[in-house]
Order: sequence, then C-alpha cells, then structure tokens
Amino acid sequence: MKNTMIIVAAIVVVVGAVLIFMNRGASPSPANPVAPQSVQQPAVSAPASPAGRSITLMFNAQNNSGEGGTAVLSDENGKTKVVLNITDQPANVLQPAHIHTGSCANLGGVKYPLTFPMNGKSETTIDVSLDQLLTQLPLAINVHKSASEITVYTACADIMTTSGATSTPPAPTPVQQPQASTPAPSPAPSTSGGYNY
Repeated sequence: MKNTMIIVAAIVVVVGAVLIFMNRGASPSPANPVAPQSVQQPAVSAPASPAGRSITLMFNAQNNSGEGGTAVLSDENGKTKVVLNITDQPANVLQPAHIHTGSCANLGGVKYPLTFPMNGKSETTIDVSLDQLLTQLPLAINVHKSASEITVYTACADIMTTSGATSTPPAPTPVQQPQASTPAPSPAPSTSGGYNY
C-alpha cells in the first residue's frame, strides 16, 4: 500500500511538471500584457527569403482613432522582423498588436502575437521567414486601443506583396552577432484554434 501511494505521488508530480512545462508562459499577466519577442511556429516548406528583403505596409485608422503609420516586415536570417511605427497614438498606453488571419475587412484569429507598441513603437521577431509568412496570406496586422479595451481596433494593415505595400530588394548580408533574448509570456490559445484577444 505504501509503495502504491509513492508511485501515485510520483506520477502526479511528473504529470504536473509536464503540464507546467507545456503551459509555461501560456497566459499573460494582466499587469504585464506584453506579447513574446519571438514566437515558435512549425516550419513551412517554402524557400528562405533573401536576407535584407523587406515589405512596408501602411496602417489605416479604424473606429475614428486617427492612428496611422507603418509596419515594416523584413527577413533576417530566415526569421521575420516586424517593426511597428504607429502615428497619432495615445501617449503612454500599451496597445496590443497581432498578426491575424484574414484581412482588415474580415479579421480571423491571432496567428502571431506581436510585442505591444508603447508610444507607437514596437519590434518583434517571429520564427518564420518572410517568404513563409507570405505563403500564409491573407494576413493582417491589427492594433487595439488598449489591453482594457481590446475589442476596439484602432489601426490595421493588410499584409500583401502588391499595391499598398512596397518591397525592397535584398541588401548585402552583414555579419551579425547572436543576441540573447528572454521570451515574454505567450497568450493562451482558445478552444476555437485562435488566441484569446
């Protein structure tokens, strides 16, 4: 009987450790709703983008926010760097931002959480090349009013490779030193396949 209790206790500890490891950082703290700097996604079989290639998107204001600006998506060593520069945004307000499936006219679920812009600025690197990202179109970058008013959209830009976006050819690849980063908590996946935002 004592051995059975020890075995049951060991199983509970192992299962608990596995669940904690799998859900580590699964939901952001309400006091610190910052999206991860890097999101791990399964590999897609598409050729790697040439280093230095970039696409610039223009944000359109939503809900009379007056917000605009740009999103620059650039390929860096097989990952996509997303730089947001939001104009006419509220000062000192953390604004949730994500890459969604669908278009600005018909947003789907969150595909890639982005670092939330503060004072209009954010930078995120997602673990998918620019070419791989473009194979997943239609996609759109959406900005929310604030964490407390997440249902109010203030700016949106459809990710595209033609009109409305500008593309720059690859630049010579500079030698880059590896950078250490600590990923922030990830949003919790919803039961419908997207993320809860």
